[in-house]
Amino acid sequence: MEQIKATIPTHLRNRIVESKTEHVPSTCAHLVAHLASNPIFPQLLQQLTDPEVTCCSKDADAALRWKMDGNSAVRCKDFEKALSCYSKALQYLPLALERKGGEATAILFVNRAFSLHKLGMMEAAERDCARAIELHPLYSKAWYRRGHVRAELLDYKGAHSDMEKALAYESSASRKNEVKKELLLLKEKLNGTAKSEDPQVAKVSGSSDLDQENLPSTSSVDVYLTPDKGRGVLATKNFEPGNLILQEPAFTVVILKEHRKTHCHFCFRLLPADQIPCKGCTTPLYCSESCRDCAMSTTTTRRSAERTNEKSQSFLNPKGGKGVPAYTNMHGVLDSIDNMYGEHNHECGGASWPAVLPSEAVLAARMFVQSIWVTASSAVRASKTLCDELEKLCHHYEKLSPSDKLEVHVLAVVIAHCLQPRLYELKFDIPSLGSLSAKLVLLISQVRANAMAIVNLTSPEYNENVDLHEPSSEKSSEDHGAPISMTCSIEHVKVAQAIFLQGSLFNHSCIPNAHASFVSRHLYIHSTKPIIADSPVELCYGAEAGETGRLERQNWLKERYFFDCQCWACSEGNLADMYMSAYHCHDFGCDGVVPADNFISKMSPGIKEIGHGSLISKEILEDSARLDSEKVGSMDDTACCMNCGLVMDRKLYHTVLITSLNNLKRASVPFMKHSPEMFELEIALEMANAALKNLRSVLHRFNRLLAEAEDIVAQLFCAMRQPQNALQHCGNSIKILEKLYGEDHIVVANERMKLATIAFAADDLEQAQNNLEIVKHVYGTYYGPNFRTRFPFMVKVLTSCAS
Repeated sequence: MEQIKATIPTHLRNRIVESKTEHVPSTCAHLVAHLASNPIFPQLLQQLTDPEVTCCSKDADAALRWKMDGNSAVRCKDFEKALSCYSKALQYLPLALERKGGEATAILFVNRAFSLHKLGMMEAAERDCARAIELHPLYSKAWYRRGHVRAELLDYKGAHSDMEKALAYESSASRKNEVKKELLLLKEKLNGTAKSEDPQVAKVSGSSDLDQENLPSTSSVDVYLTPDKGRGVLATKNFEPGNLILQEPAFTVVILKEHRKTHCHFCFRLLPADQIPCKGCTTPLYCSESCRDCAMSTTTTRRSAERTNEKSQSFLNPKGGKGVPAYTNMHGVLDSIDNMYGEHNHECGGASWPAVLPSEAVLAARMFVQSIWVTASSAVRASKTLCDELEKLCHHYEKLSPSDKLEVHVLAVVIAHCLQPRLYELKFDIPSLGSLSAKLVLLISQVRANAMAIVNLTSPEYNENVDLHEPSSEKSSEDHGAPISMTCSIEHVKVAQAIFLQGSLFNHSCIPNAHASFVSRHLYIHSTKPIIADSPVELCYGAEAGETGRLERQNWLKERYFFDCQCWACSEGNLADMYMSAYHCHDFGCDGVVPADNFISKMSPGIKEIGHGSLISKEILEDSARLDSEKVGSMDDTACCMNCGLVMDRKLYHTVLITSLNNLKRASVPFMKHSPEMFELEIALEMANAALKNLRSVLHRFNRLLAEAEDIVAQLFCAMRQPQNALQHCGNSIKILEKLYGEDHIVVANERMKLATIAFAADDLEQAQNNLEIVKHVYGTYYGPNFRTRFPFMVKVLTSCAS
């Protein structure tokens, strides 16, 4: 791209960087004309679109090489490597070979099933065998392998049936004798076992005892206009904490590059061991055939997308009754639009541009294709409504920096050239290259302004085969390495970018009254605080108050979304912003705040008693700024206690802070190792304790860095199998976070989940149960009553504690 930018003449570059929205069609037309005569541009397009030169096309030779590598790994009993190799072989295997009887693909599925079987992944192995049977019903090895797997799953009836099929289709006499022996063994087990229920059926039915979440009324919220924030969402009735405000499927979505090899490209859940590749190229991977079909179908409906897998279905409709409404919105934008275009359809065939170009550009292309598909396939009124809603999405094009305007133009022209021939093949009615490029410029700008990150919650320590109450079975008592961590920490993983037409209407607040969460491709917004009718419903676009400081939040929002945040936390001054980075006063008996910068320096006595959410009025801010100037002048290295007025040496505090933080960073090194030695943990713990002591000597007791330091010490104690010592430090961290966020915040609940697992390991079941009750209440508020079906790690913790 940089080579293309360098060839743009100065006069055209100036027109682009100085352009306004109405000039975009003209600038794009001139850029298309310029690049048409550029010798570098055709070479770039060939690298992005020609399957013969890209690395994303199917390759029979590569598939054969991966298969042979898998066979070699099996002979060496390296089944993990064999699993990876067979998956790669399936990824590169051309569709033409599958159509020739399906034998080549079936063999690979059976080979992978064998590796899965050896690794103990029985369900995945059974699914691979079923795929092989569907492709090649007369393939005896597929029936034989599935019979073995079903026997391991104690499904002796199914195993016996499969072995009979294997015997019927087997042509080798020696293999027939082997199958007959297996049949005799299965008959003995069948005679001695009375199966009362299919284990697979029981497994699925176990998730049906959850109550379905009450869905919001379409009149619960409405769109309103404000002079400073533009469009927003207004409550039309009262909401209690935990009420569902909005449920919406994504209009279009794209997986982020760093998760392409680990997450399904359609539903964005972690890929299983028996992942499914795309039939036409090597780029996307899917968790199931249903996800792959939805990504490629030209008749995908919103309702069918909701049923892409059992987990999503059990959350959306656990009772098995009527499905949830396909779309809950303010004005019924897509109520009459059911058909949605398979988003990978126009990208498939081996072209590399969807894998190479930035995610925002790929998402903009998907928005364009989706919009013209819906427009062509839906009623006139619905199409017009959709076009109107897309036009209303803000884009901030005129606020982009000169370099961003140039980048957006080049990306748009490149995508237009990549899309146009493919869309002609699919018989879409599309505009000229110049018009298409202009449309894409604004779409990319809309993506930057409106795209929401789809976030998955995970627990790195979670492992369904590990008992929280016992040391890991993978390590013997004589092993000097530290066993698996007994904590249950929560991580937020951004896996995809999506456009939600209604979700994009919610405005920002650093202390929001609603929370957005995701199930697969669906957005759910719940109220987290009481919301009265005719008041705005607001989300947080980035870090909340208590997570980062006011100036840092405002700078990020200004750079990312081009507005100055004037929410009440920023305009009035929130105490969490002051506590989170404050030093403490050295005057004996004073618990006042010494601010980390000269934002404010003097406050009326009693500030140490003010709780979360309290405000510093504008008048006090102005008075404090004046007092700060009079007290410390222009000396940036001094600060004033806001309670007693004592002047402190901020430079000395800062030196101790930096030294302690560096020591904490070194103490965290053992966590980066898979299995640290005990002596490494002991050294790290000693260093972390010393750093924590030093931090306590300079930081205010509600400083966020103290919470992080306490957490590191707690994790080190847990890694050393000393949960009793970890309890106090984890509790200290929670007290600080409660002051910064409030007791019922999700950040505090996540830490309480960790505290509950530590208490459980320390045999303090009462404390574990008390914390879990709080966690369940907060999770129910933020994620709805069916949160257990969304977070398997919670089921593990709750089940272990209950037992």
